[in-house]
Amino acid sequence: MKVQVICERCGSITELLSMDNGNHAYVNRELIEKDMYVSEVAIEAEASGNVENLDDISDADVTATLQEVRIDCKACGDYIVLTEFGQ
Repeated sequence: MKVQVICERCGSITELLSMDNGNHAYVNRELIEKDMYVSEVAIEAEASGNVENLDDISDADVTATLQEVRIDCKACGDYIVLTEFGQ
């Protein structure tokens, strides 16, 4: 599989391909090489359990959900915000 990021304003294109780690794509490295970058990532996190007196991180249960990823084009300043990731 691959993901293409195409700037509709200036035509800059990059492909996110799985490289040498199974089906994992190196997003930041690939975007930077094509004059794009991830400028914002929004993550919603919730902690439960004994969070008042944490002696050890294992005393708490932490759940995190990716909310948004913003990709900007360095060439022209256009951007896209990816939202609604499946859970």
